[in-house]
Amino acid sequence: MKKLSVVLVSLILLISIIGIGSILGCCVKEFYATNDTVHVGEFITIVSVEYTPGSCSVNPSEIVLQNEDETNSDKAILVSSKCDPGTGTLTVTYRAVKQGEVYFKYAGCQKPVVKILPKPHPMFSFMKILGFGKSD
Repeated sequence: MKKLSVVLVSLILLISIIGIGSILGCCVKEFYATNDTVHVGEFITIVSVEYTPGSCSVNPSEIVLQNEDETNSDKAILVSSKCDPGTGTLTVTYRAVKQGEVYFKYAGCQKPVVKILPKPHPMFSFMKILGFGKSD
């Protein structure tokens, strides 16, 4: 009777560990941003690769853009999305609109972070040549 209870408890623990791993795991093989930093006006590319090729189950509208405090972000806008069913790769392109950090969140996947920097102006480099903007 003791052996039976030990076997049952072991099976329950094994099944629960597998179940928790499948619930908390990401539903796609890879989910990443191609750039870590971009300037305002440049493109941000997010790539999602499926475990099994043949279709793209990720809908671009399900990818949520968030700020640091997990509120919805308006720092980037969706430009285009392209699915390659042969490899199961979805490529989503956004345009950076405002400066700051943007987190791209999909289901339980890791959140790639992209830092959007302000666009450099030619006047700043001209001012540096003249000596303005230097700290004493």
